[in-house]
This record gives sequence, structure tokens and C-alpha cells, in this order.
Amino acid sequence: MSHTQSPGMFSASHYRGTASAVIGGIRLALRAPRHTSIEIPKGALRSIQDLFACALSGIERERTGTPRKDRTTTESLCAHAIAQDAAVNTGIDLKPAHTLEKFLKRADTLLDRLQTPDELDSDDRADIELVVQFLQHIVTKGEIDAYDRLMSPDLDD
Repeated sequence: MSHTQSPGMFSASHYRGTASAVIGGIRLALRAPRHTSIEIPKGALRSIQDLFACALSGIERERTGTPRKDRTTTESLCAHAIAQDAAVNTGIDLKPAHTLEKFLKRADTLLDRLQTPDELDSDDRADIELVVQFLQHIVTKGEIDAYDRLMSPDLDD
């Protein structure tokens, strides 16, 4: 039996709903001067953190030529492309080596920190705002991808 992936499985459209849910949770957390733990749906948080992990795997694969055993090549490279596109369109300068890698690790750490009550300093808040912009680009790109597939059914072939 052949296993084929859905056309949107490895595109931004796959992550648009989960990215939107995470953005909503982050925005609620940022309204308070001292946030309480936020209620990001666990599945949405896991999905976005998995996207980050897949993108990091794709970065590692490009650097070393060796894929991680827990990620498929397609999954890793597509996640890396999604993250790179979002980073470029968010204004993250990718020229210095390992910038995207550092951003994804920092974003993952911040999402974990938002799950527990903690004081956020101004650097944390600025970085979280950048994560929101990054995720918002994924939402927007995902909507565009979904619309393109809807209007051009031949793209699914």
C-alpha cells in the first residue's frame, strides 16, 4: 500500500490554524504586566514546537548532510523552508551564521516559559513579539497556499 502525504501537509497551510491559536495565547499573556501561565491549546503548541524542531533538523541536514533519524528528509527540508520564508518576511537577518537556528531555539524556549507564571523582561517581550510576527507570517502564507490550492486544483497532482 502506498502512503502519500496530503498536498498541504508540508506547507504553511498545514500550520495556519495552530499558529493562529498560539498567537492568541501569546497576545493574552502579553496584556498583563506579569503574566500568569497561558492557555495555549496543547496540540497547537506541540504542532508549532514540532515545526521548529523539524526546521532545526532541516538546518542540521543542510549543514552536515546527515538527516536526523526521527525526521524525514521531506518533512525537515519543508519545515526549514517554511521557517526561512517566515524569518525573511519578518525581517530577521539571516546573513550571520546560525541566526535562524538561534531564533527557533529562542522561540521554543519562550513558548515553554509562557506556560508558567514568570516575570518577562523587556528583551523577552520584544522577542515574543518577533515570534508573534513570525507565526503571523505562517498564518498569512498558509491562507495564501490554501487559497491557491482551492483555485488551482491541478496543483494537487
